[in-house]
Amino acid sequence: MIEIRPIEFNDLDFVANLEKTLFSDPWSIESLAEEINFPFGKSYILLEDGAPCAYGLFRLMSGEGEVPRIGTSPEHRRKGYARALMEHFLSHSPEKVFLEVRAGNTPARSLYEAVGFREISLRPRYYRDPTEDAVIYEKK
Repeated sequence: MIEIRPIEFNDLDFVANLEKTLFSDPWSIESLAEEINFPFGKSYILLEDGAPCAYGLFRLMSGEGEVPRIGTSPEHRRKGYARALMEHFLSHSPEKVFLEVRAGNTPARSLYEAVGFREISLRPRYYRDPTEDAVIYEKK
């Protein structure tokens, strides 16, 4: 059974470890704790049969939304979990949502385009380790 619920403090070890697995610039457990307490944030975890599999960090500010982070553990990829988290957030979000992604992250870009995001700009050489462009997406 799949469950999506707000991230709780006891979920932070899973999220922090997944950050280290997925990103070259992982957020610290302290930054993640701040994010789940951020007054304009919406942070969700997806559980399969009670076990954490994916998470998403979202923000709602000034009538717009932002997706700073979303990730699925490698052993649970291709099950639609990131899409479920994204659709959950989008069903409760404002009319306009933004996100950025590494240009070479084809699976993530495919997901974002599948849920209605469109590419609007590029930030050359934005990411480090390795250096890569950031593609900015918007969904209205």
